[in-house]
Amino acid sequence: MNSGEANERLRTALKAELQRNFGRIAEIERELSRSDGYLSKYCRGELAIPVDVLLKSLELLNAHPGRFFSRALGAPLDTGDLLRGIAAQTADKPLARIQKAIDQLALDASGIEDASGVFANPFCTETAQKDQELVEAMLECSGIEQRRRLKTAKRYRRPGFVERYLKSLIPLCYNDPRTVTKQAETVVTELVPQIPDLDPEERLGLALKGLSLFGFSMRMIDQLEQSAAATHFGLRISSRFKMLPIQAELLRLGAYLLSDYGSYQEALQLLGQAIVIFDELDREVDVAKVQVQRGIVFNEVGDHISAGRALRKSLQRLPESDPTVARYRSSAFGELARACREAGDLHASQQWLNKKLDSLDASSGAFVRAKVKWEQGRLYYLRNQLNAAETCWIEARDLLFSCEAPDAVFVCLDLARLWLEQQRFREAVELSEGMARLLTCFRKNKIKEAALLGYIRAASEGRLSLMMVEALEKAMGEHSSSRMSA
Repeated sequence: MNSGEANERLRTALKAELQRNFGRIAEIERELSRSDGYLSKYCRGELAIPVDVLLKSLELLNAHPGRFFSRALGAPLDTGDLLRGIAAQTADKPLARIQKAIDQLALDASGIEDASGVFANPFCTETAQKDQELVEAMLECSGIEQRRRLKTAKRYRRPGFVERYLKSLIPLCYNDPRTVTKQAETVVTELVPQIPDLDPEERLGLALKGLSLFGFSMRMIDQLEQSAAATHFGLRISSRFKMLPIQAELLRLGAYLLSDYGSYQEALQLLGQAIVIFDELDREVDVAKVQVQRGIVFNEVGDHISAGRALRKSLQRLPESDPTVARYRSSAFGELARACREAGDLHASQQWLNKKLDSLDASSGAFVRAKVKWEQGRLYYLRNQLNAAETCWIEARDLLFSCEAPDAVFVCLDLARLWLEQQRFREAVELSEGMARLLTCFRKNKIKEAALLGYIRAASEGRLSLMMVEALEKAMGEHSSSRMSA
């Protein structure tokens, strides 16, 4: 490695470190007794940086110098290695069909070394209105009818329609993820290959977008290994063709999956990479979306101060007037409510939760509404308003049951704890019998499935206790399922 390469890797690493401490650049520059903008100019490659300034910067960032130089000058972070350990070794049939289709599209685009310009601009702006009308009409149809049309009707074979249709399916991942997996598969394997007059790299990019949606919806039905396999595959292809926006989105999905497995520091590493990519592309809103996700991860590890900092920064950069980011603002409100609750500030928590409530509308699905009810129940519980807590949790449980969400187990455990504390043993046992319907949600995760089955059996044998509730929470990862952070 020559000095130029080393300096570039140090610059990239310091930029990532600064991104992880969003908003502190000006404060750190003042401490360095340098002119304003020094670090920003360094990260843009306009200046060199003396070693003493670099070390002082790392001290102010609370970054260990040894680890920093090891990461910067050692082997680059291999995202593949992070995900390979949790990815399924064999793809199920739907994923195998998607991989086969994308492999062919990648072969068609093999002469292209740099496809970083894909998605730099929206497809077919002159037909945007028509494409949106087609999407809205499509969403009125049943899932089966949608797939029939995607396979056979020529009017849908337009990149602008595909891009908008895939985006419109994202909210449905929370309420009907099984249908979304089928739609995404159909788009990648049937529709995208039939679009006429499309450059091969653009065709491949659309297919990778469909793969990303497929992976996210698989995660929502707790098929984490298949989701990780899809993400690992997508990262390999997008990295090969330098499709930076897609690569960043897949890094975000990979971070969600690592969080699900409790690998929070690794998840933060992937999110740091995503921020660097989006920042280089000047996509400020996407940086803010990643900050929301960082806030979620910080909440999971109990660093509620960092969570609050990241979430507040995200809200400053997510425009209130933009309906396309409303879901992220709403998620930030909910996570801030959680951070304040965990820090013991119930008043502030209620204020943020009220903002979350105000952000909901008629399009907010059962999953999102259940999240709010669950969080409100926790606030009532901490205030010793137990009847109100019970009412909220029952509503949350029923909403999650209605969309077959595995996260219903967490709400059920909160209810079980409440009833056991009140000596309402019979109701707690009846609740465990109802939890049997959740077993199918965990059929791909044998450890969780066995833990839930053991809990249900123990309850039926009269052995249910608060200790067993805590044991099942631990086996399920307690609140590590950030799917609840909708």
